[in-house]
Amino acid sequence: MEALREFAGANSKPIPAQGDIAEFVRGLVTYLDRIGVVDRSIATGTPARENDVMAAPMTLTMTGDFMAVFATLEHVESLPRLVRVSRMKLELRKDGLLKADLSLDVLFTGADGLAAAGEGRP
Repeated sequence: MEALREFAGANSKPIPAQGDIAEFVRGLVTYLDRIGVVDRSIATGTPARENDVMAAPMTLTMTGDFMAVFATLEHVESLPRLVRVSRMKLELRKDGLLKADLSLDVLFTGADGLAAAGEGRP
């Protein structure tokens, strides 16, 4: 049982107390700029309680090649905080690029990040 606890501790991501949604969006925009994705939009919604955590919904719509979409998913999954990808819709455009709609939930434990999260569920 101790080995299982150690494994879980080593392979789990922390859920921060604060949502800090603005900082999350800034980091995501910086990453998208770095990989050359200029056709994108990000909409944030109102956080809602889900069991013991708060989930701040966010929709990222972007257009890019497959590698840009894949790299963005890898980036979100590799962050040091828990972010859930709840939905992904891909559409192949006539120019060969992908339009990707990603629904994300930024998880945190407290309600102190509510003001920075925006209004309305995307």
